[in-house]
Formats: sequence, structure tokens, C-alpha cells
Amino acid sequence: MKASINWLKEFVDLDIGPADLSSMLTMAGLEVEEVEDVGSEVEGVIVARINSVERHPNADRLSLCEVETDSGKYSIVCGASNMKVGDMVALAVPGSILPKGFRIEKRSIRGIESEGMMCSEAELGLAETSEGILILDDNAPMGKDISDYLGLGDAIIDVSVTPNRPDWLSILGISREISAITDQPLRYRPYIHGGNKAGDISRMVSVKMPDTGVCSRYVVRIIEGVNVKPSPYWLQLRLRAHGVRPINNIVDITNYIMLELGQPLHSFDYDSIKGAAVTVRRAKAGETIEILDSAVIKLREGTPVISDKDGHKALAGVMGGKRAETGEHTKRVLLECASFTAADVRSSSKRLGLSTESSYRFERGIDIEGVRPAIDRAAKMVTELAGGRIVDGIIDLYQDKFHPPRITIRQKRCNSILGTRLTGDKIKTILWRLGLGVEDTSEKGVIVVTPPSYRRDIGREIDLIEEVARINGYRNIPATVPRTMMSPGRKGTIKIMRDAARHILTDLGFFEVHNYSFVSPRAFAASGVDAAEAVSLLNPLSEVQSLLRRRIFPSLIYNLLYNHNRRIEDIKIFEIGHVFRYEEKSLVEEEFIAGLISGDRYGLSWNQPQQKADFYDIKGTLESLMEGLGVGGISFGKSGEVPFLHPGRAAKVSVNGRETGFLGEVRPNILKDCGLDRMNVYIFEISMNILREHYDTPVRYGALPVYPGSKRDISVIVDDKVEYEVIHKLIVDTDRKIIEDVEVFDVYYGESIPKGTRSIGLRVSYRLSDRTLTDEEVERVHSKIAGRLAEKLGAEVRGGCDSYK
Repeated sequence: MKASINWLKEFVDLDIGPADLSSMLTMAGLEVEEVEDVGSEVEGVIVARINSVERHPNADRLSLCEVETDSGKYSIVCGASNMKVGDMVALAVPGSILPKGFRIEKRSIRGIESEGMMCSEAELGLAETSEGILILDDNAPMGKDISDYLGLGDAIIDVSVTPNRPDWLSILGISREISAITDQPLRYRPYIHGGNKAGDISRMVSVKMPDTGVCSRYVVRIIEGVNVKPSPYWLQLRLRAHGVRPINNIVDITNYIMLELGQPLHSFDYDSIKGAAVTVRRAKAGETIEILDSAVIKLREGTPVISDKDGHKALAGVMGGKRAETGEHTKRVLLECASFTAADVRSSSKRLGLSTESSYRFERGIDIEGVRPAIDRAAKMVTELAGGRIVDGIIDLYQDKFHPPRITIRQKRCNSILGTRLTGDKIKTILWRLGLGVEDTSEKGVIVVTPPSYRRDIGREIDLIEEVARINGYRNIPATVPRTMMSPGRKGTIKIMRDAARHILTDLGFFEVHNYSFVSPRAFAASGVDAAEAVSLLNPLSEVQSLLRRRIFPSLIYNLLYNHNRRIEDIKIFEIGHVFRYEEKSLVEEEFIAGLISGDRYGLSWNQPQQKADFYDIKGTLESLMEGLGVGGISFGKSGEVPFLHPGRAAKVSVNGRETGFLGEVRPNILKDCGLDRMNVYIFEISMNILREHYDTPVRYGALPVYPGSKRDISVIVDDKVEYEVIHKLIVDTDRKIIEDVEVFDVYYGESIPKGTRSIGLRVSYRLSDRTLTDEEVERVHSKIAGRLAEKLGAEVRGGCDSYK
């Protein structure tokens, strides 16, 4: 919102400069973004009258003019052609200074001396370009300093208005704030024109509002006998300074009132209203309107419009229509002032792509009690600047009347929140200066406040406390040390587990990455789930971030590709993040931890061979993570058909029999599609929610073994489909009392054993904690193992059972 300092001074006394005013307003919540000087560089230019215009004797395109001021006559050579005898102009006499320090002196032009210059708007710094010299109003006082006449010694402040304070979108609204902050009286009394609804206007026009919820208040006045013409220059200049283009005196008055009071108005050519009937309603499907820029718009059903019997005259609250435009032919004006529903105006403006000064104010809400004073002031200005007579009476359809709330503010509560020691009288004075109704109650320290209609943002006690803080001044709030007991917060189990997992994996040489939870449909499909089952975003940033991920590993693949494109091949990364899925039409969010290994196992080293990482590197990483987290009961089994993992190099991960994730090698075709062909990539992904149930399982410690143990080897041929997990469990369950450990030391596939089988070499460790085992005890259990393997798995023992030497 732009605001002229000179305009503000018409409402409240200001004895400070623009810089100090900007600082004061900013500290009170009205952030001033920019201050612009207007005409402050112009000196010595005065109002003059042209007495004669003749052709220059030595130049066809120049004129020789005699210009008169109150101090004498001047001979001026001029290159413009838009002036005539009797025009009032801005004359820069010798010694005058124009913007950028340009000084006017007498000089000879084509043999004729010119005693100054008649100025254009551009030369005075009032416009970027000008087609001719500035022609002033006929009643401009001869000899008056042009800066005083046009109000050029001004500054424009640009205030950033927050959405909850639409009352600041006017000169009056900002003046109210200045009045409250500086404790200066506000010079404003709402103008109400005489007359009531029983006047002649009721015989000239009828107004109907058949649809509810479109408009809370709709007010109409009619002015007869107007003369539509360009506005006085002071009005044009004031509008331009606030970013509004002058049109004609009628339209300019409506814009002027909008800037001054914050209330949009619209003027219609009364004689173009068919049937002398105005209807405020919602558009029907397929209806159209031709707006002021001659564009024809097809309206959506429900769009608020202003209509007569032949069609639409305006888009309610947004823009007028071409059919009722006020122009030179207009003799009778119908003024409209209304309070349209903010949500409807916002919807129309956004859907049609039409944002105007009016819609900007209606979208944020206007002062419903300010509608009548605004239209009365506008009607009065029309009679002053365009002539005519205000038709007796007024049409005022006021459906949703304003009823101010009564809000209680407690002195003790106010001081407690602000850290101040304000008295009750001080609080009342501040609220009164803001224009709020204030009254005492029977309870000491309790005040009842009634906000005016233009302060819809005030609805609770805390809103009033904020107002007290603003106007009293944030600088006046003393700095105090909080009197609270400070204690560190406790970490929850999941937070402790996350931190522990990070430490374990970084100690293993991994780097943590952070990715968005959004993925592309292509990346989602790579995770083996139909994209139709995905959780999609209603308003995605882009197509590649349109779905919520179902697994973390596609994000890690993207991180790998990013590094690979920068020639970083050896990667160990992990991420702790969330995945999303639908479960019985409900959105389920779950936390997972995932890791990825690619490239060489050790990287480039002088004392280690270059070896590619393999399945057992990712498996060992996961086992170390589980062990570090204190999660016991981990087991690995066949993964089944996981679409993105190599079928022979993958495993499902279970904790105490409950499946919790997977690990394995990524399929080559997946990597090729991602531009990572000929790379070895291994991943794991585990549910943090399930791990939390088993996190920090108590560890049982025992004394170091005192008695010697014994080891025996056994080699068996089993079906290739038998999982080692089954073999291991069968051996341990044979006699858990003396079997200490089972290790695999050899796996063989070859021609010497039947096809579809494999030979596994196992070493079994035996020990007792309280005595030394005898060979007979060991042999008995060892032989029992061989028998159980043969009986349960159909295994063939090769070469008997050997003692380990």
C-alpha cells in the first residue's frame, strides 16, 4: 500500500520526517519497504498564463509564446504544440532548478531569446515521458509556486500490509495507526449525505439480491447532470503517485475514495441499465460478460455478478463490464458501494486471472460500516468535480449487520505475557487511542473492549494484548531473565536408536544422506509396486516429485547416480527416513533404515587388493548394525521374488521370526535403466518400527571359559535348495548344552557330487563351563548330528566325522 505523506497529514498531524515515520511504523508492525521522494528537487517553477502563441520566425516547428505571471511577462520559445492562449502552465523562470540539478537560464534559440521554459510532466519529474507541456487547471492561481500548488514536496511510503489487517489498505487506516502511535488526534468524521430510502431514487432504480451469501451490504446512489471530463490535475497527480492510472473525473473519484477510505466503488452509466433494475446474483453456467478491456469471459456457474435485464454489468468486486462503462456520453451516474463476500471475490479473481485493486481489498475483507460514508463522500466529490445533483434518497440493502464482540482483557494477564508493569489506566488509554470501545467492569483490573467494524482481526484477549504491546512500543518492554527451571529433555527410544544406528554405520565407513520423500512414477515402479497404489500429491512441485515413496532404496539409487556422474565410484551410504502406503484406505507412514554399498570393498590402497564389494559385505554390515543395537534373534531366509533384487543374491531378514526387511544385490536391468550398468550395488532396508520392539535386548554375560573345548569337522552333501539356516538350527538343537558354535569352512559344487546338490564343510565347537568334555561325550553328540542331518534333510555324510587338530 502506497501512502502520500501529504495525504496522511490531512488526517493527522505529522512533525517528523519520512525516515523517522518509516521507522516508527515498522516498529509498530507496519513494515515500510520503500520511501520515494516526489518533486523535492524542483525549485522556482511557478504558475503562469499564456497570453499569445505565434510561429517562430526562424523555425517551423517552434512557437514563440508570451507568458505572464504575477511578477511580469516572459518571452518563451517552445517546441510543444498542445498549448493555446489562456492555458495555465508551469513556468521555469531563469534561476529555476529542475530534477537532476538542471538549472534554467536565458538562452538564444534560432536567433530569439527565450526567458525560461514551459515545463512538461517529464521535465518536472512527474512522469517518465510526456507528449507536450503540462496544462494546469483554469483556476490555478497565477504566480503560485508549482510545488505548493501540486503538492510536489511530498514523499510516498510503501507499506507491506499483512493479510489480517485490511484496514491498513487506505490512507485513513494508516492515519489511524499514526494517530494511535503518536497520540495525535485523528481529523476524520464520516460524511453522511442527507436523505433516506423514501427519496426519488426508489422510482428510478430497483435493486435485488436473490442469492444469499453473495453480498452483505449493497448501497446505491444516483447523480444527475454530470459532466464527464478529465480530472483536475491535483487528483490525477495523486492517483499516479499511488500507482493508479487516471481515466476521467467519475472513475478517478471512485479510485480516490478507494485509496483514501479503503472502500472500492464502481460507477455505472445509469442510462445503460436496462429496465432500471440492478440484480446482485450468481452467474448461471455458460453465461458471458464483456469486461472493460473488451475481453469476453465465459463465466463459471456461481460467479458473483451485477446484472440488469439484458445481461451482466460487472464481475462483483473484481471489474466492471463494457456495457455500463462511464464515459463522455454519460449524463447520469449510478454509484455502487458494497461489501461482497471475500471468499467469492477471491475465487473469481483467481479463476479468471483478474487481480485488481478492488479485488485485492474485497478478498481481505472491508469495513461493512464504512460502505455508507464512502458512497456519500464519493457522491459529494462528483458534484464538486463533475457538477450535477445527488438524487434524493439512497438504496441500502444491509443483510448481514455488524454486531461488535465484547472482549475482556485482564491487566494482570497482559503484564504477565508482556513482562511489563502497565497500569489499568495506561492499558485503557492505549486501547482508546486505537479507536476501540473501552469500559470498566466491577472486577478490579478487568476491562471490556468493543472493537470497531474495521478491526475484524480482534477477537480474543491475546489480540488486545498484542495491540497494547505494539502501541506501547516493543522497545519499552524490559529485558528480564526467565524464572523457569531449565532441564534437558529426555530422548525417546526411537531417537536413541536412530542416533545409535548413525554412530554404528558411520564407524563402518558409511555416509548419511537426506532425501525428499517425493519420487517420480518411474522410480516408484522400480521399487516393485504398481504406481496406481502410490500415495500421490495433490499439488506436486514437479512430475518427478509427484508420489510419496514406498521404499527408501530408489532415493539411494539416485544418490549413487549423482555421485557416479561425478566419477565417484566407491560408495557407502545410508538413510533413515519414512515411507508411505495405503492400508485399508488409510494412509500409513513408517520409518525405515536403508543402506547401500557399491564399488570396491576397500577402495584404492597400497596394502589391500582391489576387490569388488559383494553380498556378504552388505550382510556383514547389517549384522554389525543389529549387534550394535542389541537386537538379537536375527535370521536370514530366502527372499522370494523381490522385483528389484537378484533372485540368487538376496535374503529376507527376520528378527525373532518376524520379517523386518530385506538385503541383496540390485538387479542389473534396474541399474541399466538408471544409467548404472556394469556396477555392483548391494542394499538393505529394515523397518525401524519393528527394530524398536527388540532394541537393546538385555545381553547376558558369562565368565571366560576355563576348561578346554573340542572341535569336530563334518562334511555333508545336501540338496541345493536346503537353506543353511535350517542346517545350522538342526545342529545346534541337537544338544544346546555342549554345542558352542557352528562354522562353515567349505562349500563345493562340482562333478564329483550329484547335480542339484552341494557339499558343505562344517566345524562344530563343543565345550562345558564346569568341566572338561570326554571324547566319548563329543563323539556321541557328533554322531547324533550326522544321523539327524541324514534323517531330517536326507544329507549324505562324506568321509565320516573328523576331529579337528
